[in-house]
Amino acid sequence: MIENIFLRIAGFSITINLGDSLNYPFSKKKLSDDINKYLKGFIHPKEKNSDFKINIKQEVDNDVIYKKKEKSFYFKIFEVERNQINCNYEISFGQISFIIRYGILMFLSKNNGFLMHGSAVSIDNKAYIFTGPSGAGKSTIMKMLNSKHPALADDSVIIKWEKGEYYLYQTPMIEKESWVHKQSKKYPIGGIFFLNKSRDFKAEKIISKKEIIMRLISQLFVNQEQTKTQVNNLISFIKKFDQFRIISFSKNQKKLLEFFSKNIV
Repeated sequence: MIENIFLRIAGFSITINLGDSLNYPFSKKKLSDDINKYLKGFIHPKEKNSDFKINIKQEVDNDVIYKKKEKSFYFKIFEVERNQINCNYEISFGQISFIIRYGILMFLSKNNGFLMHGSAVSIDNKAYIFTGPSGAGKSTIMKMLNSKHPALADDSVIIKWEKGEYYLYQTPMIEKESWVHKQSKKYPIGGIFFLNKSRDFKAEKIISKKEIIMRLISQLFVNQEQTKTQVNNLISFIKKFDQFRIISFSKNQKKLLEFFSKNIV
């Protein structure tokens, strides 16, 4: 029996078709349970048309490549056929997440969007994004602000141009801070902050577009096939959006909340 699960992510309609699984009944149930558990905020009523479909069926062959010199085995996870992705039941939910991310990146490249590393919170229904290299404090500042400003993301955000404005969408990726509530809702972007750990609190606006590009380009998630388009989408965003700041902060939650109340909101 075929089971369909319908998702809405970043404004895209995604259908997951769980096909017949005579040889993999346990795997089908496990995948279905995991999708309904971890992606419940993105589950959506059926729509007339899907932007892309993920077909999970036992008929799809799993090719294995062995590289003798490296003594390594490579297992084919999925195959792409236009707007469909085909795989079989010998995969985990983690691999399903990777497949969904691949599909989203593919469609973002065609629809003025991109996926990047960053945490985020909601302030007055606008998204404020924090980014920087590993260890910059993305999770730290998000958790410190969460008591007053709800967390939207721990490590990844989608930015997309729609109807004359840029919006943040939450990603379906499972992150370290898995308690963050995720859903299909979009948020206008209030600002992007590059993090700097310090004893003092300070926010400095960045004017140089070149500096912003250099800081953001290393934070992009990309599919190899669409790298150029995704970078161009990022550059278009930087040209149109001007709320970029460097924020210096310390691990003092009370002072951080006061600083945001006086200087950011």
